[in-house]
Amino acid sequence: ENDLHGLHDLLLIGFAGIMVRPNTAAVAAVQEATLEVMKLLESLHPVPACRRAMKDIGFASPVVQITEAASASWACLPFPFSTGSFTATFSADAIQNQSQQAAARNPRVLPDARTYLGTCKDSH
Repeated sequence: ENDLHGLHDLLLIGFAGIMVRPNTAAVAAVQEATLEVMKLLESLHPVPACRRAMKDIGFASPVVQITEAASASWACLPFPFSTGSFTATFSADAIQNQSQQAAARNPRVLPDARTYLGTCKDSH
């Protein structure tokens, strides 16, 4: 279950649209798709607490929804991941900040948190 910690960054990075050209229709399309993935997690996430957490996401702006979903995707797991669990994390502030996006590249799970992983325990 704890191996799903990557959903946090998947949601934020997806919404930021870092792989598409800025200020294009592609960004809006990627953001819409990310919001759809977030909504699917209400029924598809394998951890019941996470499904409940995703259902509790409010109807605020899309950025706030994604930020809340990303936070919930850590908080709902058996091990409470946080920014201190990784060498770097993609934060909500990084959605609009390319410098912060670059700083969050290639994060690693720190040893204390790694012990709580399952299949991904030995991955880098």
